[in-house]
Amino acid sequence: MLILKGVAAIVDSLNALSIRYSNPDNLLRFYDRLRHLIPFLKRCLEFVIYVCMATLVI
Repeated sequence: MLILKGVAAIVDSLNALSIRYSNPDNLLRFYDRLRHLIPFLKRCLEFVIYVCMATLVI
């Protein structure tokens, strides 16, 4: 559970940094169009962590 919360905190931190440093001059200008995918990214990372834990248990 600690790993899941850590991954969520890292994703949220990267999201905040990306919002802060995005401007029309760099590649992060496209980030606003992709921000709605952040919850999907969190769910995918959680799924990967659960699969890895299940694999280690088995």
